[in-house]
Amino acid sequence: MEGVAMKLSELRYGQRGRVVAVHGEGESAVRLHSLGVLPGREVTRANTAPLGDPVAYLVGGQKISVRVADAGAVEIELG
Repeated sequence: MEGVAMKLSELRYGQRGRVVAVHGEGESAVRLHSLGVLPGREVTRANTAPLGDPVAYLVGGQKISVRVADAGAVEIELG
């Protein structure tokens, strides 16, 4: 399924993708950028909180926690 475009929030546990774009403006987009969610970066879904939100991802060797709504603004490509 390489080359399939989807939202970061749609990744399943253990799936990997590459960031294509971070959509939106404001604090959420700035926070995502500061966490290393940048175009070209590889992202892997790591864990999910017991109630499903937030979700942990591995980005650039670090584990980050992102709300599902914010992850929906990140376009990725499976790979």
